[in-house]
Amino acid sequence: MTQFSIRYAKTHLSKLLEAVARGEDIVIAKSSKPMAKLVPFDVIEPPKKESAWELLAGNFEGQPSTTEVAYLCASNDPQMVDAFYGESENAKSPPPM
Repeated sequence: MTQFSIRYAKTHLSKLLEAVARGEDIVIAKSSKPMAKLVPFDVIEPPKKESAWELLAGNFEGQPSTTEVAYLCASNDPQMVDAFYGESENAKSPPPM
């Protein structure tokens, strides 16, 4: 860790920033008392923006597709209806077409 005076830091700021970019630790002191430390800035990438379709699709994970719903509504097969709505005594029947 290298220490510099405020006066030196003001005069040679660009050189000190280059040293920080190379990974050196730089301390700025006033009357030999450490006051500040120059450290590299961690670049945090913003989160990826999802398209509206991706957001909608994420909300329906595990849900049947439109094709599956249409097939189940068109069929009166009790096994298919139970598979879609879940097996229970209060299983809903598909809406009429």
